[in-house]
Amino acid sequence: MKVINSANYVESVREYLTMPKDIGFDYMETIVDKIMDAESVTWTEAYDYFCSLVDKVRSEEHTSELQSPYVISYAV
Repeated sequence: MKVINSANYVESVREYLTMPKDIGFDYMETIVDKIMDAESVTWTEAYDYFCSLVDKVRSEEHTSELQSPYVISYAV
């Protein structure tokens, strides 16, 4: 698989993660299509790459929460 520069897509993935699921699905397809066109890869390769970026961004966010000096609470 071709090496893809993640810096081009990380902000789009962060936006995707904040969207409601009904809107997010269409946005995900837009990001995958953008990766596919810009990087000259197949849709499957672009989708796999998108999924790996989602995992990476979620992991970074989780790590920063764990390292935060503040108590983070969530409403349930």
